[in-house]
Amino acid sequence: MTAPMLLAAVFVGSLAMAMYGAVCFLRTQTQGFLALAAILGSAGFVGNGAVQYADFPLAAFLFGALAAIAAADRLDLPRLLSIAGLCSGFASWTKFEGVFYAVALLAVAVWRLGVRSLLPFVAGAIAGVAMLVYFRMTLAPSIAAISADPILLLIAIASKLFTFQFLGWVVSPFLIFALYLYCMGTSKDRRNGWVALACLFVAGCLAIIVRDDNIGDAAAIRIVLHLWPAALFAVFLHANAPEELMLTTGKVHKASRK
Repeated sequence: MTAPMLLAAVFVGSLAMAMYGAVCFLRTQTQGFLALAAILGSAGFVGNGAVQYADFPLAAFLFGALAAIAAADRLDLPRLLSIAGLCSGFASWTKFEGVFYAVALLAVAVWRLGVRSLLPFVAGAIAGVAMLVYFRMTLAPSIAAISADPILLLIAIASKLFTFQFLGWVVSPFLIFALYLYCMGTSKDRRNGWVALACLFVAGCLAIIVRDDNIGDAAAIRIVLHLWPAALFAVFLHANAPEELMLTTGKVHKASRK
């Protein structure tokens, strides 16, 4: 029992610090503290890490890959994509959906840095993919077929949008973040995070449709679990930092006085 608890604690702590470090590097320290508070304040998400669901490590790997792609794009260093490939490979090994997410991440990397991103990304993913292949060929050679009609599955996913859990844990925070973005203002130069998030969301939906072992499962909640850190990352990359807002406000006041 101790080992799984320690592993869960490592993932929770590592994800929080990685969120802080990535936002500090790409934006400002103040913005990093806000992102850290947001991820630690997501009780439903951190709670899933405490109960040792595999969705939490998958979410951590997806965020790590996305942050590495953002850093590689900012610095124009394709070799940093080996970290994104490493995280994507481990995501593929962690859960079935990880394979779909890895393909989406590779597409985002190529979109941002071109064909030169293929080699470092694939090189980084070799370790995780090798473990996945070994696992599938030895311990779990059989792959379940599609368990439900895609239309019924989509209806089941859509029905989760009206549950109290989804409205309370997902819709309300997103409304708060929408208000935060409106008040703080945004930058057109940092919208790439939303495109990457949309690609990951499509990949998650495709994974659920291709193979889901229980349409009664909260498939919509699972996708949000996977993408919650990436969504917070996109919010705090896109929004202006408090010091930027103060600087902009000061310039407006000076201009109005003149």
